[in-house]
Amino acid sequence: MLYEEIGGYLTAQGLGSTAPTSTGWAIRYRQSYPTPDQMITIQEIGSEASRGPGLWSPTFRITVRGNTNAGIELEQKAHAIIAALDEYSGALTGRAYQSIEMLNGPTFYGRDAEDRPEIIATFGTVQCRTT
Repeated sequence: MLYEEIGGYLTAQGLGSTAPTSTGWAIRYRQSYPTPDQMITIQEIGSEASRGPGLWSPTFRITVRGNTNAGIELEQKAHAIIAALDEYSGALTGRAYQSIEMLNGPTFYGRDAEDRPEIIATFGTVQCRTT
C-alpha cells in the first residue's frame, strides 16, 4: 500500500517510527489516534487519471501533529518530511516512482480536540504499476 511505502521511507530517513510502541514521532496510517501527541499520519486521498500505460497517480496527505506546546519543532518536522518527499524519484520497497511532488502545503490546519496543532501537506505521485 502507498501509505506503508511512504511510512517505511520516512522511518528509514529517521523522521519517525512505524513501530506500535514508538516513542518520539509515531507514524500512523489512514487516521490519527489519540496518542501519542507527536504523530505523523499518512492518508491516501485519491488518484488522478492514468498518466500513460503502466502508470498510476495516487495522491496522499501527511498530517504532522505536535503536543500542545509545539512551536518551531512542529514546523521543522513538517519541513523535514517535505524535504524528504518533494521531488523524490526512485524505488520504495520495490515499487518505482517516477515522481513524488508536493501539491499543497505546508498549511497550518488548526488544532485538534485536544488543542494539539496540526500541519498538513498534500502530495501527488506518478507510480509505475509494476516494478
